[in-house]
Amino acid sequence: MKTVPLTLVIASILAMMIGTSCSDDRGHSDSAEGLAPRIAESRPMTLSHKAEPVTANSPVGRSLQGTPLQENRLTVRSSHIDILVKNVSDAMESIEIVTTKLGGFVVSSQLSGEVETRFGWMSIRIPAEQLETAMVDIRALAVRVAQETMNAQDVTEEYVDLESRLHVLEETEKHYLRLLGKAETVEEILKVRQAAIDVQVQAEQIKGRMTYLETTSAKSLVTINIRPATSGKSLVEPGWAPLETGKDAVRGLIGFAQGIVDLLIRIAIFAP
Repeated sequence: MKTVPLTLVIASILAMMIGTSCSDDRGHSDSAEGLAPRIAESRPMTLSHKAEPVTANSPVGRSLQGTPLQENRLTVRSSHIDILVKNVSDAMESIEIVTTKLGGFVVSSQLSGEVETRFGWMSIRIPAEQLETAMVDIRALAVRVAQETMNAQDVTEEYVDLESRLHVLEETEKHYLRLLGKAETVEEILKVRQAAIDVQVQAEQIKGRMTYLETTSAKSLVTINIRPATSGKSLVEPGWAPLETGKDAVRGLIGFAQGIVDLLIRIAIFAP
């Protein structure tokens, strides 16, 4: 095969794929992801919380056409709580025990300050289905809950879109590999191989994002501030001696009286 015919074949394939992708309502015609039509069947989600497979025919898949959804949503949940406890160190140990018991893990923790005034901070991940149980257990450790917030982000459509784009890239890579087998010149081989590598890089980036969404939706993030319920600082400032203060006051009063008496004596002596 000559160089010109193979180039025309590559150009024809790309033109056909770009033309087809232009009909996609999400407008990915300017990227490698939009080189082919969306695939009707998506690969199943491998979520640790056993979500149902996501396909174009499933409730999640139909969301891209605007159908309202009630089930199979992929949601990333996070929570923050600020608690006051009797003993900060003991509370942090208890939170770690609760986290392990519920199938989670400690992301990071920090304990700062003096023994009497120390405070702690923890970041943990808990299985999504155990988040409320974990929050109840953490609240039980507190003398008082100073603040608590919870956030949820629905990433279902993003995940389904990533699946479709990944499938398009995988099909594009197959086309390039078939062309690579037909290439005869070094120039043709290098061009097709580079195009295939570019597609592989984009596919790996999408896989990484999908894995992140799966992980964060399966295990919710909880951040905890732990502070002592009462300050360990003494109510009496160091060095305060009330007895000495009283003595100083008496000395001052005596000195003042002595001054008055001296003044009266002088007046009596020098009076005409």
